[in-house]
Amino acid sequence: MPILEDVRSRLIKNGSRQDACFQIGSCDRLEKAIDSKYLFESKDVFYIVLTHACSVVAEDFEKEPAVEYIVAHLIDRASPEYQELKNTRRLHLPCNVGGKARFAELFIYQRQFFDRKVLLSCSASEQITLTPEATKQLARWVAMRYTRAAFPDNFNNRFQSASKHFAERFKKPINHQVNSV
Repeated sequence: MPILEDVRSRLIKNGSRQDACFQIGSCDRLEKAIDSKYLFESKDVFYIVLTHACSVVAEDFEKEPAVEYIVAHLIDRASPEYQELKNTRRLHLPCNVGGKARFAELFIYQRQFFDRKVLLSCSASEQITLTPEATKQLARWVAMRYTRAAFPDNFNNRFQSASKHFAERFKKPINHQVNSV
């Protein structure tokens, strides 16, 4: 068993952190660790680590045995309806691929875990990276799955039909002291 600090150093040296990107073909152990239904052997697919950086490089594998990841599919063009956290199930996330700005499509249901020890023998991609802003956006998007307000469909349908009425009323000045709501 390696010395604990050696484990942490190796993980950091391999680029293991939250938002690290990995591709199939770069590491045999990773291919075996990825759930087969999310195993895509395409150069347009990669895997992003979601687990917080402290947990990814933790020394103790018993306390932090797994890493959560999400599948990312490179796309040619992003759709505004899936950008900027507008959709809780699908996200078009900016990324850098070989120094060029691209977008990746992520589906919230394509998240899984793999054994964190795999990261000891795998290096994160230097060709595919996320900006700090994209990393924050990804973390907020995943968190929205658990923290967003959810209302019954009946309420949403009624509210949508009434929202035009409210929008018009809130655009007009209410009086000389209140401009808008």
